[in-house]
Amino acid sequence: GPGAMGGYGPGYGVLGQLNLTSDQWNKVNAIYQQLAKKQWELNGKMREEAFKLRDLMSSEKPDRNAIDQQYKKLQDARRQRFEARLDAQEKINGLLTGEQKERLRRFRAWQ
Repeated sequence: GPGAMGGYGPGYGVLGQLNLTSDQWNKVNAIYQQLAKKQWELNGKMREEAFKLRDLMSSEKPDRNAIDQQYKKLQDARRQRFEARLDAQEKINGLLTGEQKERLRRFRAWQ
């Protein structure tokens, strides 16, 4: 349900306009909690990989192959973060009724 300010929190966006049931909200909140934990983990991994990349690039004799491999690790962490978001969206879509899915689709078309 709505938070203290009447909104639905960051990332909830249009879901607040879909007249979700309390059961749907409970499930959506659980999905967002799982997503937040995964993203915190991946954000830390991305920072770690970025620091390693920075160190490789600023070394006295930069090794292009090592830099390339480290860049791939950073991109892999970014991809995992994006996929976690897609997974959460799919789970949420699975909770919606046909009418709610249609309203969501129409809303996104205007964004």
